[in-house]
Amino acid sequence: MFNVSRTDQWLCLAVIGCLTVMAASPASALPLVTDGSTYSFRFSNHPGVGINAAGTATFDGLPEVFALNEGGSLTVLESQTSNLIVLTFESDADIFPASLGGTNGAVEIGQGNNPLDLIGDLKLNSALVTYEFANGGSFGPADAVGLLSTTDPWDGFFPNAGARLFVFNTVGNDARR
Repeated sequence: MFNVSRTDQWLCLAVIGCLTVMAASPASALPLVTDGSTYSFRFSNHPGVGINAAGTATFDGLPEVFALNEGGSLTVLESQTSNLIVLTFESDADIFPASLGGTNGAVEIGQGNNPLDLIGDLKLNSALVTYEFANGGSFGPADAVGLLSTTDPWDGFFPNAGARLFVFNTVGNDARR
């Protein structure tokens, strides 16, 4: 869960299921991300830098499907209201397949200098991450805010510009969301 605040608004953002970002705030009609803007993402294995999915999605509320490099597809969907941002990545195959090597899965939002296009200054107070596996198990939620270098104001990168968030022992465990 990302917990952020802006001068006139309190927000609570969450990262669930490879990436779901939610924000909660008091009554306000202010959007949090520019509608129609693009952001990039990458899912990879480490060590070994095996990339299974990377792309640029449009923040428009419409599902987009990307091919996984090791077979299968990844559906990306986002939504927002005045108090909610949701980015969901869901796959029909393992997002961190053993065939790419490594032991740790990694996620990055903003790859190639294309982060979420946030409207206004947001202070990031917490960032929770959860992975869901095909067998019904899960990892998390775990708070990753301490790993981010830019939190006030938050720059829309996750975890940081040019960096990936590693989750230990996720490779080959059939992470689907």
